[in-house]
Amino acid sequence: MKNKAPILVLSVLTIILVFIVGIRYGQHVESTNKQNAYNFNLATKIVPTTPPKQVEFVTYSHKQCKVEFVIPDSLKKINESSDSASFKGSSGENLSFSCDKTATGTAQLNPYTGQKVFFTISDGLSPLLKNTLEWLR
Repeated sequence: MKNKAPILVLSVLTIILVFIVGIRYGQHVESTNKQNAYNFNLATKIVPTTPPKQVEFVTYSHKQCKVEFVIPDSLKKINESSDSASFKGSSGENLSFSCDKTATGTAQLNPYTGQKVFFTISDGLSPLLKNTLEWLR
């Protein structure tokens, strides 16, 4: 019986050690789960956004300068005369043209009338004007 006592003590100590190690491991897993749950909540929060405003376009034509093109509806007409017109947008973009011979800007020649039309335009609107510019007869 003397031989069974040390084995019994070692078994009890081993069981206690396994119990303590298991508790510590469980605490570690719990803290990791809490951190993952917090990170998951941060990642899945839906931030409400307003959908971007759809840009609509309108066709503008000037009979005296014999020109027609498409512009965004955000551009508002500042002034219009018999030989020119100016538009300005809320974001700072601008477009103006004139068929007066003393005007400045980039000149375009109407192939039907031979009249020069001078354009001053923001860079962002330039491709739109180039693709939609039509000359009237």
